[in-house]
This record gives sequence, structure tokens and C-alpha cells, in this order.
Amino acid sequence: MAGPNDTNDALLSIPAVKVVQDVPVIYADGIASHANSPKISKFYFFRIDPDPNGASPGKPTFVSQVVMPMDGFLQMWAFIEHRLKLMIKAGAISKADIGAARASTRSLEGWSSDPL
Repeated sequence: MAGPNDTNDALLSIPAVKVVQDVPVIYADGIASHANSPKISKFYFFRIDPDPNGASPGKPTFVSQVVMPMDGFLQMWAFIEHRLKLMIKAGAISKADIGAARASTRSLEGWSSDPL
């Protein structure tokens, strides 16, 4: 029987997250669009909001606009790439999941299979 001072290894592997009360939380299902100039990058988060009467499927609703300098956008991309690698290693997602996400963008204008 486990005692009060025993620890669970699974719990120890979860990194601590600091909750900051004054920062708004935005739930988004994805990114709806992106535009840029040489120095600025802008994109919109969207979510799928259900029909209040249940009469039709949910529809995309813009939630928030993010505007950032191009250097920040590139840093964000590098950070997300790093996090995806960690998530694959931890088993939270698979390379097949990433392949499926990439495949879903094939209909977008300018799509290319060339790696960066």
C-alpha cells in the first residue's frame, strides 16, 4: 500500500506550469490565415462555434489576431518545431500525425513539398 510520502513517477515527469491570472486565455481550433510584410507577420486564430440551436454544423469564428515582428514569428516557429520533437519523443503525437497535418495544407495556395 502506498504511503503519504510516495511519489508517482508519471507525475514527476509532468513539467510545472505557472498560471498567470492576468493573462487572457484564448482557445483556438487553428490558424485561419496569415499575411506578412518584410518586417511583420500577422495571423488569426479561429475556433469552431456550434450552432446554438444545433440546427447546423459549427462554423469558424475568428477569435484573436496576432501581429508580431518577423524575428518573433521565426522564433515562434523554431520553438513549436522544438516542442513537436519533444511531443513525438514523449508519445503525445506521432510523425504520422505531423504528416497528416501537413497533408491537410496541400490545397493551400503556394503549397510545396520541399522541406525548409
